[in-house]
Amino acid sequence: MVSFNPLSVAEKAMQASEIFTVDDIERAMGASEIVKAALIRKANEVQKYWVDYWNDLGHPYARVHTLKSGYVEHPGDYAKSIRISYIRRANGFLKARIKTTDYKAHWIEYGCEHMPEFAPRQATLDHFGGETTVSA
Repeated sequence: MVSFNPLSVAEKAMQASEIFTVDDIERAMGASEIVKAALIRKANEVQKYWVDYWNDLGHPYARVHTLKSGYVEHPGDYAKSIRISYIRRANGFLKARIKTTDYKAHWIEYGCEHMPEFAPRQATLDHFGGETTVSA
């Protein structure tokens, strides 16, 4: 049987705070491979949710068509454009950004004259607690 004494944990935390500063702890977390791996896992989970959410919606407007510029648009281009990028912040922490690069992303999210609002980005934010930034 394992016993847990919250008081002893609190005492140890107080002792640790006298030894380590917040900056020390943040630097150690930023360098932690475990924290980086968790961030990457979470970013992949968010990306998968966003893509799956979008693919599960009905797409009455999805069709292959050629724009005046000659660009051929295919159903699935929006889902393929949902990507993860990683940024190293000034403090050394890794930051994951999940975004879409499709030119129609704004119309898909907010709607326009000929298309209703689908809001897959907002649905993803709501599902994961509304945070727009997840950093480690």
